[in-house]
Amino acid sequence: MPTPSLSPDGGASHPQIRHLLAALGEEEVAAAVAERHESATIPDTFLESRARRQPVARPRQAAVLILLSDTDSPDLTFVERAATLRHHPGQIAFPGGGIDPGESAVQAALREAHEEIRLEPHHVRPHRVVPASNVAASMFDVAAVVGTWDGTAPIGVGDPGEVAAIHRFAITDLADPDNRLLATLPGGYQGPAFTMGEIFLWGFTANLVSHVLDLGGWSRPWSRSRLAEVPERFLRDARRGSGPARTWADSAE
Repeated sequence: MPTPSLSPDGGASHPQIRHLLAALGEEEVAAAVAERHESATIPDTFLESRARRQPVARPRQAAVLILLSDTDSPDLTFVERAATLRHHPGQIAFPGGGIDPGESAVQAALREAHEEIRLEPHHVRPHRVVPASNVAASMFDVAAVVGTWDGTAPIGVGDPGEVAAIHRFAITDLADPDNRLLATLPGGYQGPAFTMGEIFLWGFTANLVSHVLDLGGWSRPWSRSRLAEVPERFLRDARRGSGPARTWADSAE
């Protein structure tokens, strides 16, 4: 795939999307997005058990696509991982995966989006690349590519063996205080989460969504005293030791 050119602030018509892109253009803001995930509450006991199970290695690089529809009512696109997968069955994530040798984060994110939701790369306008967050529990460095599309290009499940469904959630619904809470796990993890009907969105992906809402000016006050343990459906392969489930990036291949 040819190297796509970034359009940092141009091309987006929705004022709050432009505000988001402008904020991410400030190095200290973009760095803070990465750092805030790295500083999430992860019990030492989990990291220690993780280190015993596999040798220390250089984290693998991965990328996800934060895909915003540039419409009067923007939405975000997510994939639901197939229930038959060994790692993270049923969990909700942004399209994405491992960066292949010679690829940039943008190329990888667009390629993975094409494979997972059949969105042709030329329909996406990539704007910003958020510096990679080190997802300590999974030993991946995950960059987030922020892109827009018109919301009308055809999409669909790529490989049903990997993706069970595609979900598009309106930004206004994600920002609704009734849909926001803190996810918890017995090992001590706490992090932002969203309940969208039967869907429970948490972990690395929910952190990114929270940043998007904050930086785009969509966030509304919500109760951080509302806690809920991550439902088993979204946690099936996570209890291989004490502490929190691994995040999406564990399964990036």
